[in-house]
Amino acid sequence: MVNHFFDKFKSGAPLDDLVASFDEKADYFIPGDTKNVPWIGKRTGHAAIKESFRLLRENIKPEKLTFTDMLAKGNRVVILGYLESRMKKNDKVMKSEFSIDIVVENGLITRYHLLEDSFEVSDKAKL
Repeated sequence: MVNHFFDKFKSGAPLDDLVASFDEKADYFIPGDTKNVPWIGKRTGHAAIKESFRLLRENIKPEKLTFTDMLAKGNRVVILGYLESRMKKNDKVMKSEFSIDIVVENGLITRYHLLEDSFEVSDKAKL
Protein backbone atom coordinates (compact mmCIF):
# COMPACT_ATOMS: atom_id res chain seq x y z
CA MET A 1 0.00 0.00 0.00
CA VAL A 2 2.78 2.45 0.91
CA ASN A 3 4.74 1.60 -2.25
CA HIS A 4 1.59 2.08 -4.32
CA PHE A 5 1.01 5.52 -2.75
CA PHE A 6 4.55 6.66 -3.55
CA ASP A 7 4.32 5.29 -7.10
CA LYS A 8 1.26 7.53 -7.54
CA PHE A 9 3.04 10.47 -5.86
CA LYS A 10 6.16 10.18 -8.03
CA SER A 11 4.12 9.82 -11.24
CA GLY A 12 2.17 13.02 -10.61
CA ALA A 13 -1.16 11.25 -10.14
CA PRO A 14 -4.27 13.40 -9.69
CA LEU A 15 -4.62 14.82 -6.19
CA ASP A 16 -7.84 12.88 -5.55
CA ASP A 17 -5.95 9.64 -6.26
CA LEU A 18 -3.28 10.58 -3.69
CA VAL A 19 -5.81 11.58 -1.06
CA ALA A 20 -7.76 8.34 -1.57
CA SER A 21 -4.82 6.57 0.12
CA PHE A 22 -5.56 8.39 3.40
CA ASP A 23 -8.15 7.72 6.07
CA GLU A 24 -10.52 10.68 6.47
CA LYS A 25 -9.18 11.22 10.01
CA ALA A 26 -5.50 10.69 9.13
CA ASP A 27 -2.88 12.44 11.26
CA TYR A 28 -0.82 14.27 8.60
CA PHE A 29 2.04 16.42 9.87
CA ILE A 30 5.10 18.09 8.40
CA PRO A 31 6.61 20.37 11.06
CA GLY A 32 8.23 23.66 10.11
CA ASP A 33 7.75 27.31 9.19
CA THR A 34 4.15 27.46 7.99
CA LYS A 35 4.42 31.21 7.24
CA ASN A 36 7.06 30.66 4.54
CA VAL A 37 6.19 27.10 3.57
CA PRO A 38 2.42 26.86 3.00
CA TRP A 39 2.23 23.12 2.24
CA ILE A 40 3.56 22.02 5.63
CA GLY A 41 1.90 21.92 9.03
CA LYS A 42 -0.72 19.73 10.66
CA ARG A 43 -3.63 18.57 8.47
CA THR A 44 -6.61 16.36 9.14
CA GLY A 45 -9.17 15.19 6.60
CA HIS A 46 -9.13 14.65 2.87
CA ALA A 47 -9.72 18.32 1.95
CA ALA A 48 -6.84 19.58 4.11
CA ILE A 49 -4.43 16.86 2.93
CA LYS A 50 -5.39 17.51 -0.69
CA GLU A 51 -4.67 21.22 -0.16
CA SER A 52 -1.21 20.37 1.19
CA PHE A 53 -0.40 18.33 -1.93
CA ARG A 54 -1.85 21.07 -4.17
CA LEU A 55 0.33 23.72 -2.53
CA LEU A 56 3.36 21.43 -2.74
CA ARG A 57 2.90 21.00 -6.50
CA GLU A 58 2.20 24.70 -6.94
CA ASN A 59 5.40 25.74 -5.16
CA ILE A 60 8.08 23.14 -5.90
CA LYS A 61 9.45 21.11 -8.76
CA PRO A 62 10.79 17.77 -7.47
CA GLU A 63 14.25 17.05 -8.84
CA LYS A 64 15.32 14.03 -6.81
CA LEU A 65 13.51 11.67 -4.46
CA THR A 66 15.48 8.68 -3.23
CA PHE A 67 14.45 6.14 -0.62
CA THR A 68 17.55 4.78 1.10
CA ASP A 69 15.69 2.44 3.45
CA MET A 70 12.18 1.28 4.25
CA LEU A 71 11.62 -0.33 7.63
CA ALA A 72 8.38 -2.10 8.49
CA LYS A 73 7.03 -3.44 11.76
CA GLY A 74 3.40 -4.45 11.96
CA ASN A 75 1.32 -1.69 10.38
CA ARG A 76 4.07 0.95 10.65
CA VAL A 77 6.53 1.84 7.89
CA VAL A 78 9.43 4.26 8.31
CA ILE A 79 11.05 5.55 5.14
CA LEU A 80 14.49 7.14 5.14
CA GLY A 81 15.64 9.08 2.13
CA TYR A 82 16.99 12.13 0.38
CA LEU A 83 15.25 14.77 -1.69
CA GLU A 84 16.03 17.79 -3.81
CA SER A 85 13.32 20.22 -4.87
CA ARG A 86 13.44 23.47 -6.82
CA MET A 87 11.35 26.33 -5.48
CA LYS A 88 9.34 27.63 -8.43
CA LYS A 89 9.11 31.23 -7.22
CA ASN A 90 12.85 31.83 -6.78
CA ASP A 91 14.60 28.89 -8.51
CA LYS A 92 16.49 27.91 -5.31
CA VAL A 93 17.14 24.21 -4.73
CA MET A 94 16.32 22.72 -1.35
CA LYS A 95 18.26 19.58 -0.36
CA SER A 96 17.44 17.44 2.65
CA GLU A 97 17.54 13.99 4.13
CA PHE A 98 14.12 12.96 5.42
CA SER A 99 12.19 10.35 7.32
CA ILE A 100 8.51 9.55 6.97
CA ASP A 101 6.62 7.72 9.70
CA ILE A 102 3.54 6.04 8.21
CA VAL A 103 0.87 3.91 9.85
CA VAL A 104 -1.61 1.94 7.73
CA GLU A 105 -4.90 0.58 9.05
CA ASN A 106 -7.56 -1.15 6.96
CA GLY A 107 -5.61 -0.34 3.80
CA LEU A 108 -5.49 3.42 4.43
CA ILE A 109 -2.81 5.74 5.79
CA THR A 110 -3.82 6.90 9.28
CA ARG A 111 -0.54 8.60 10.20
CA TYR A 112 1.89 10.44 7.91
CA HIS A 113 4.63 12.41 9.66
CA LEU A 114 7.43 13.71 7.46
CA LEU A 115 10.60 15.06 9.08
CA GLU A 116 13.07 17.00 6.95
CA ASP A 117 15.53 19.87 7.36
CA SER A 118 12.84 22.46 8.05
CA PHE A 119 15.42 25.27 8.30
CA GLU A 120 16.67 24.45 4.79
CA VAL A 121 13.13 24.30 3.42
CA SER A 122 12.15 27.63 4.99
CA ASP A 123 15.39 29.31 3.91
CA LYS A 124 15.00 28.21 0.29
CA ALA A 125 11.29 29.12 0.24
CA LYS A 126 12.03 32.78 1.03
CA LEU A 127 12.13 35.20 -1.89
